[in-house]
Amino acid sequence: MVISCFVSYVASDSSWAEWVADVLRQSGHRVTTLATDFMPEDKYVQGMQEAAAECDLAIVILSENFLMSRFAAAERMTALAQDSSGRPRKLIPVVVDQVRPGGLWASLMRVEICDLPEEMARDEILRALAPTQVLGPAFPGARLPRPSTARAVGPRVDVWRLSSSPAQMVGRSAESETLTRGWLSGNYNVVTVIGWGGVGKTTLIANWLAEMAAYRYHDAEGVFAWSFDGQSDGENWVTSDQFFDALIRFLDVETATSSTTWERCREATKKLQQTRSLIVLDGLERVQHPPGPMEGTFRERVMQMFIREIAALNAGMLILTSRLPIIDIDAYMGKTCQSVPIPELSRAESIEILTRTGIQGDTAELSRIADEVRDHPLSLRLLSGYLQTVFNGDARMWESSGLARAIAGDGGNASAIMDQYAAWFDGRAELQLLQLLGLFNREAAEDELAVLRDRPTCAGLNDQLAAMSRADFAYAVSSLRRAGLIQNQSKRGRVDAHPLVREYFQRHFRERSPDAYREGHRRLRDLLAAKASERPRDLQACAPVLAAIWHGTRAGENADALDRLYWPRLAQEHHFLRDGLGAAASNHAVISYLLDETGGTALTAGQTSRLLAEQSLDLRMMGNTAEAIFPLVEAIRLTRTLGDPMVLINQLRHLSQLELALGKVDDACRHAGEALQVSTDQHASSIEILSSQTSCAFALLHAGRYAEAKQLLTAALIFGPEAAAELAPYGTRVTFCIAVYRTVDTLLSLLELPVSSSVSLGDLADLGGRALAVAKEAAERSPGELGLLGAALLELASERVRVQTDSRSAMPDRLTEAVENIREVGQRPWIIEANIVKCRALTGMNSTDQASGALRIAERLASDDGMALQELVCQIERARLDASRAGSPLNAAVVSDIITSARRLGLAFLAERAVGLGVVA
Repeated sequence: MVISCFVSYVASDSSWAEWVADVLRQSGHRVTTLATDFMPEDKYVQGMQEAAAECDLAIVILSENFLMSRFAAAERMTALAQDSSGRPRKLIPVVVDQVRPGGLWASLMRVEICDLPEEMARDEILRALAPTQVLGPAFPGARLPRPSTARAVGPRVDVWRLSSSPAQMVGRSAESETLTRGWLSGNYNVVTVIGWGGVGKTTLIANWLAEMAAYRYHDAEGVFAWSFDGQSDGENWVTSDQFFDALIRFLDVETATSSTTWERCREATKKLQQTRSLIVLDGLERVQHPPGPMEGTFRERVMQMFIREIAALNAGMLILTSRLPIIDIDAYMGKTCQSVPIPELSRAESIEILTRTGIQGDTAELSRIADEVRDHPLSLRLLSGYLQTVFNGDARMWESSGLARAIAGDGGNASAIMDQYAAWFDGRAELQLLQLLGLFNREAAEDELAVLRDRPTCAGLNDQLAAMSRADFAYAVSSLRRAGLIQNQSKRGRVDAHPLVREYFQRHFRERSPDAYREGHRRLRDLLAAKASERPRDLQACAPVLAAIWHGTRAGENADALDRLYWPRLAQEHHFLRDGLGAAASNHAVISYLLDETGGTALTAGQTSRLLAEQSLDLRMMGNTAEAIFPLVEAIRLTRTLGDPMVLINQLRHLSQLELALGKVDDACRHAGEALQVSTDQHASSIEILSSQTSCAFALLHAGRYAEAKQLLTAALIFGPEAAAELAPYGTRVTFCIAVYRTVDTLLSLLELPVSSSVSLGDLADLGGRALAVAKEAAERSPGELGLLGAALLELASERVRVQTDSRSAMPDRLTEAVENIREVGQRPWIIEANIVKCRALTGMNSTDQASGALRIAERLASDDGMALQELVCQIERARLDASRAGSPLNAAVVSDIITSARRLGLAFLAERAVGLGVVA
């Protein structure tokens, strides 16, 4: 489709405007341009309206120069954003420098191309033009075109994870049409489907996808569905790790086996922004915060990033279903995102469900029944099944049944209907089968049901089911399906129920027969553990082990699951699940199962302390810096009672680093000092003493206690005469590389103070070089090879020394490789650090655009993770970079704000660094 475009710009951006116009013309669009700086003030609005009169789309080359010009005023932009008749015209700002727009510009979706290579910038501009046509209301009598009878390959489709649904959906036609129009128009990047549990969100999506399938999904390049749904009472912690792993495989994205979930998310997002794919995420409430202060926000920052990025730019459409609002994309609602609320059914639709399922009665009787359950779809289907099962579908029996009174007293709650089912099936095989489904947070596979039914019999678990023939069991399943308690099978031999039904019978089973409940979980644990790999190498292979551990903890055998499954299979030698596969959220979840008190043998204090410290590391990798404090504080409390100094030293150092990142400087100094004291008193290993020395010096530096920091570092073990030999056994350990980087960084940071004292500048730089030399010699003496993170940290330290001594020399390729390796490892604090070092190196080479790109990565991570110290460091670098790009003095107001913030947090070093920038006395 040819689009008529009008390009507005100021004279200083004419080269950008010419390039954008050329891109549009080469793609077949009509383009009119106007050099606004050459028009008289009083003729501007008239001239612009005349030039843009026949155009469908207005494009503004948005830059700092444009915003500083008189033509960015709101009244002039209003003229640009509407045609001569006053109707709205789409307005697209194309951002060509590091502008920070406000007002009208902040509210518009922008195309940012300033740091992109040419081909990618071209693609971004053309993609922004794609959804310019907005469909008007549909003609009520119109019908969609009939699907073609000709055979076609069609898109790649992966939707089997969605729960099965009724073949015929009652109602929801308006919501279904909204989804179709959203897809066909291309107007929306994200559509959210919000409604209470049981109102039919999944049914709507499943039936809509079936309709889309008849039209070969209207030119979608791929169709992918994922369900996070499970039992909803908090027993199962769902994470995004497996979702992103499955999505990149579906999209055929190549990533390293060791890449983190963040990297998988980044690659999947990039691919989705370039392909017209239809993606469905069902049951998102499982990865959101429940009602409360953070209601509706995502627990995992990686999910927050994914949804926001797709909301900002998407070539296809993402559909999200949840019981909770999707708070994280509120700013995009009504712009690139649309919400589709799912109301209760109309009374006529409720009556149609009752009659379709065989309930017999006059309209008034059926209306009274529907009113009792508040027209709630799941309750209506369960109620229909109950009336069919107990009263042969006779609606007249409703009033005299105990169910009518129970539902009236319970406000139409679906659980009241299931109470009646539980009583009706008491002592029968059907109740035991429903209780078995309560053991699952997913479909029950045929072999899983078989092992639960198998002998020996266990009262309350399978004494009714064990003696049943295969035919009798199939009949019981069929009768429960007719009653609406079991859903249609999506695969042969598998049985599933609505999550609310599973939740109810799980609770009923656990309360009524706790021993049988634990035995059921024990059998499932043994089955899954036997099927799972002894040494999983990817997330798919880890899934059965994760499930086995969950069942083991529900059986009350947490310690056994920890020793037999978690440590040898998931953690392996080097925390494989978290560090090897980058699945920190899954690691956090499985530890949550193990720490849960489930009535069995309790974990020892030592086991609990170790797991809590692991959870703190998981949370930090997930970007939840503030939350990582609490499990670590509890771990330290337990470790103190155990009298284990080596564990305590490590935990205190980690706590100090967390506190420093959050701006809790005094606490950071106190805990780092304690770690150093314990290391010395207990004659700890060389690596523990060195790590404690550098951690303490780093905290003292930021507290402004410079003399103490200098004294501690100059006397540090790494500068001793036999340092290389003494540290040789640790030369390839990450702990050693961190200590070396901290030593170099702290020494060179002292050089950034406005006035140097007791130790000369040359001595400090020389000491940094000596630390690196010791590190390299120690590494050469150590067996094995440095890992990605260790090697990258030594390269960052080398770069810190190089920039200090010769900032104008070319940045080595090794630094770029080091930054990429740290990103692949996924340690978020080090990703920030690496990109700041890269930014400084590029700034020294006058490559300010590339420097800005590196700094933006650090800024985003520091802000998202709530790292106050790193945020301030980024602000200082941004102020210096902006001044360098503009060739002007630093912005005094910006620097003053940095100083105020740093002093408020007690970050004296950063405050003095800002003062040293020379714009504030």
